[in-house]
Amino acid sequence: MSTREQPHVDDGALLALLDGELTTAERRSVEERVAACPDCAARLDEMRFALRRATAALDLLSAPEARREMPAALREAARRAPASLQSARARRWARLSRRSVAVAAGITLLVAAGAYAVPGSPVKGWVDGGIDAVAVWIAGEPRVAGDAGPSRVSVDPRDGAVRIMVVGGHEGARLTVELSDEETATVAARDASFHVEPGVIEVAGAADEIRVTLPRNAAIGSVVIDETEVVRLEGGELRRTDSAAASRVEIFLDTDG
Repeated sequence: MSTREQPHVDDGALLALLDGELTTAERRSVEERVAACPDCAARLDEMRFALRRATAALDLLSAPEARREMPAALREAARRAPASLQSARARRWARLSRRSVAVAAGITLLVAAGAYAVPGSPVKGWVDGGIDAVAVWIAGEPRVAGDAGPSRVSVDPRDGAVRIMVVGGHEGARLTVELSDEETATVAARDASFHVEPGVIEVAGAADEIRVTLPRNAAIGSVVIDETEVVRLEGGELRRTDSAAASRVEIFLDTDG
């Protein structure tokens, strides 16, 4: 059988590779097959990104949920978890692929099923269908706007600097920027996706209002809408930039904090 005719590496083998659970011989075999199959390589990269998101999702669960509530809580956590921007490919998937988010949530359920090991949990039935089966279930169930309230993501400044990037700011949206004595910057928005890297939060697809809280003691901070800086933090004070007046988004500075 030629390399071209070999079957794709299954999800279980790819997960085992990522988890370091293969023997040396098994790992070498899987890596060789992945190297010879562009589809498998793409799938491995997607799963690597999804696992990072899954880990972040599990971190959002501050306490074990009741058995019947656990699946819904995990699903919502997977959707809201910030994604690491460690590669351009991961960034592209994070922005464009609804399926990738579903796969990430599916892997979250896989991980959580093992972590919680809840007897009789319906999670096991979904896991038995494979990652894609779980992904279809997650992607196919619509969210009810407003049920969970705005999502919040925080980041520490990097070398004293923090940057908030708003993608897709639309007419009528409202941006409120405030200062706090906390050490981290926070963004809160409804129905939005978040992408985080050191010192940076990117928020896209916010439904109506975005609330940004910047640490007062940051050396420098900026809020950017569609690549245009609209708010700047320097010397512990907020100010609008000259470009802010042209923004389609309503911008408010809350100086009472």
